[in-house]
Amino acid sequence: MRLLLVFALALSGCATLNPRVRYSGFGEADPARDREALKRYLSTRDTPPPAASSVKVLVDTIPEGLEIKEGSIQVSDGYEHQVLGKFTAASGPGMYLSLLWFADYTSGFHKGYCYPQVPLTWVTLGMWGILVPLAFPCWGSFTIDKTDMIGHLKALGAAAGGNMVITGFATTQDQDSVFMATGFIIRADPRTLESGKHRPQKVAPPNQI
Repeated sequence: MRLLLVFALALSGCATLNPRVRYSGFGEADPARDREALKRYLSTRDTPPPAASSVKVLVDTIPEGLEIKEGSIQVSDGYEHQVLGKFTAASGPGMYLSLLWFADYTSGFHKGYCYPQVPLTWVTLGMWGILVPLAFPCWGSFTIDKTDMIGHLKALGAAAGGNMVITGFATTQDQDSVFMATGFIIRADPRTLESGKHRPQKVAPPNQI
């Protein structure tokens, strides 16, 4: 038992989780289109297609020819931007809450090790996840590494048919970690992609998008 305890404590750093992503396309309502975009993202997020490498992610910045006001986005006259949709990407349930369901761990090890413990958390009314050291390695992180989040946004942008993601981050005291990203996916006017003319613009918080 002592060896098991040492093993558990050695692995007790919070496990990383994939973000919970929501996407809604603009224009005519088409839930099937939105589901397909998310399906493509989920199937490629671990190994993004080549198209994702060309997707630009702008943080609190917008390209020339776009305006964001009160959570809405508009294309200025004379520009050919296509605004495809809006999204949120939030960190998964943190701490022992990850054991209340089959959390979306990034690691296959955690899935194999932690999923069998979920029913134990249910039958003990949550006590297993709180009190048993063997469960501690299954506690999920409250945040996502910023670099990893950018990778997810590129994959989502490519899956939705865009070449640019405009986003804002909800950050922590650690500048390299984020709770949430929210914003818009666009197919940018080729002229702005080539010119690189962008300007600072605070992206609205999630409840305004």
